[in-house]
Amino acid sequence: MKKIIYILIIVLCFILSYFIYRRLSFNNLINDVIDHDTKINYDTMIQLTLDNQSYSSKIELDIRKADNIKKITINNYRNNKLESNIYEYWIKENKKYITYVYNGIEFEKRKSVNMINIDYKKLKDCILKIKSKRKNTYIVSMKAYDAYNIIYGSEVLSKKDLNKKIDVKIVKDDNKNFIKEISYKIDNLNNSSVDDKKTNYSVKIKNINIDNTNKIKLPFKR
Repeated sequence: MKKIIYILIIVLCFILSYFIYRRLSFNNLINDVIDHDTKINYDTMIQLTLDNQSYSSKIELDIRKADNIKKITINNYRNNKLESNIYEYWIKENKKYITYVYNGIEFEKRKSVNMINIDYKKLKDCILKIKSKRKNTYIVSMKAYDAYNIIYGSEVLSKKDLNKKIDVKIVKDDNKNFIKEISYKIDNLNNSSVDDKKTNYSVKIKNINIDNTNKIKLPFKR
């Protein structure tokens, strides 16, 4: 009987150690990302998709970051048809970004707007649990409103808007202790009770060229 108890204790210790290791490994990854996010160059591709039975809408953002400059390309699609292109530069001066937007003729300076800004800290502070880890891939559980707010600088949705749980996939880069991919899907984003009105929302974020030494040359004078 004592042997069985000892075996059970050992097994429980191994299981507990694994869960602790998994959490520490994840926290270490997020801490490194938070620490290096503003210090290194990398490119980010973001795809946001809304769709229901009547229409589909997609926004694709290509963000190149080099030192204190971000070059942004935004493509808007509706029902798979390209509707608009936006070209911007965000230049950091005195800890604030100044926005230059191409108006079809030249780049004009505008007041800073609420930029897409991936809040990696939410991944550490708002996850409910780490459901699984395989190699460099984590599946974590989050409240849908927290996941939705990851890519915005402010709280767009709150608990009263979207209080269900969803799975978020997070992939670590093979060569750097940095996040390579984040993806998730929110079914029935608008909480509709009518099936053909339910809108699904999906997010795919990919970081590439992590810690590169590329430069961004401005096509205009500041």
